[in-house]
Amino acid sequence: MPDFQLASDYDRVADLLERQSVDRLIGVGPFLMQYQHCFAPIPRRVFYPNTEALLQALEQGELQVQRETILLKGARTFAFERIGTALQK
Repeated sequence: MPDFQLASDYDRVADLLERQSVDRLIGVGPFLMQYQHCFAPIPRRVFYPNTEALLQALEQGELQVQRETILLKGARTFAFERIGTALQK
């Protein structure tokens, strides 16, 4: 997929998130990291290169999630069920 198409897609996602008053985004994966500038309207945002890095941030207390509604969405290869398990602890 051409870079301009990915940027356009991420701009649309960011616009949808902003219109829904999403105030925090935790992005995982190399493409989200590359296009994190598209999500500038989201007040609190952090990006990780992979699931392992996010899990490590949770384990070390660098990333804290409390009393928040969470949508875990991603390709099966990212194994987000591991994130769901970690968040339930």
